Amino acid sequence: MTNVGGCGISGGVRTGSHLARLIRETGDVSIGGLWPAVHRFYTGIGAKAVGERPWGLVLSKEKRHFLYAHGLIGPSMAQKENPLLNPDTDAWEAPTYLEAKNQRPDLILKLEKSASAARRKLTHYLNFPETWNPVRFREWIKEID
Repeated sequence: MTNVGGCGISGGVRTGSHLARLIRETGDVSIGGLWPAVHRFYTGIGAKAVGERPWGLVLSKEKRHFLYAHGLIGPSMAQKENPLLNPDTDAWEAPTYLEAKNQRPDLILKLEKSASAARRKLTHYLNFPETWNPVRFREWIKEID
């Protein structure tokens, strides 16, 4: 199993492997022919990266520890498992969340903003164009800005 440590190597290797398989199967090396691998990357590994631990990059170790201790973030919270990225969740009403909000309202506000931004990015990545279309791809790029 490939270790996913956040440096991008395993994602690159998996995507390269998928590209090689696609080329071997189809023989098509055009951007349109390789697009399924690009789509798979953005809606898979890419979406997971933007939806997993976005706050880890902006919060101090002490703040991350506080959030871990209250069960609000974890080391492997993929988008489907992460209650903060799932808008249908009741995580915002959980006792641990409310306790944390009473203790550190400034930190929880920052977490809420980070989770909201992560949800927007996650949705954007999951809506990556399925087929190659240069106009649609440029539109997709502009949508996140």
